[in-house]
Amino acid sequence: MQYWFKKIFGWTHREINGIVGLTILFVILSTGIHFLFSQPVSLGTLEENQLDSLKQVLQEPRVHSSKSSHQRQKKYFLPDTMDVWDWKQVGVPSKLAYRLVDYRLKGGSFNYKQQLMGVYGMTDSIYRLLEPWMSIPVRKTKVLLNQVTADELQKIGLPVYLAQRVVKYRRLLGGSYYSQEQLKEVWGIKEQHLILLREATQISVKNIHTISINNCSYQQLKKHPYLTAKEAGSIIRHRKKQGAYPSFKVLLQVKAVRKSALEKLKPYLRFDL
Repeated sequence: MQYWFKKIFGWTHREINGIVGLTILFVILSTGIHFLFSQPVSLGTLEENQLDSLKQVLQEPRVHSSKSSHQRQKKYFLPDTMDVWDWKQVGVPSKLAYRLVDYRLKGGSFNYKQQLMGVYGMTDSIYRLLEPWMSIPVRKTKVLLNQVTADELQKIGLPVYLAQRVVKYRRLLGGSYYSQEQLKEVWGIKEQHLILLREATQISVKNIHTISINNCSYQQLKKHPYLTAKEAGSIIRHRKKQGAYPSFKVLLQVKAVRKSALEKLKPYLRFDL
């Protein structure tokens, strides 16, 4: 073959050997690449793989000495008794397992299922798989949202920064929430935190701190998060010109103030003269 290559192309023996070597190398690489990309590729994400693992671990059969020794049994567990190894055994990712244990080491306690949602890194999908298998004692009495402290909110599962914001926003509102829907206005709060707070707190509307719209100052009004400084000024100026507000209906007539803002503010107002 080398004779014909040399006769037809005029190549030397060294050039012919080089060409042959490169051809062999090309064939080897082509075969390897084809083998690599012909392998089946998992379309699942890392989380999906973890969830599959978690589901398999939770639902794997246990062997018992009873009549149905091979019957599939559920593995119930108490979150407050779990260490890092235990969480990993039920398929929880390593970082999340450490956070769950760290939460307890810092004084936290899982008194009911939704508290797990307050731990950073817990996703809805992982929670939904864990939830049926958690054996949690009877939930404690709900705390009053308008009296609870930031420390107490941390104990029920809220992150430190969020517990402080819930209490701070309550102060800005005048000291009281009138609805748990208002918690959605707290900066940085997420759906899992709202679920947690709905399960752990309750609101008493009997002792809501109100503002006397006919006696309050501009400084008092402008501090309220539902009003802008300009709107607070308009309310005060209208009162000085037209006299006291006998009802909420009259207050709505102040054109420079958003009606939506006044509707949200209404539970905090009283119209004593």
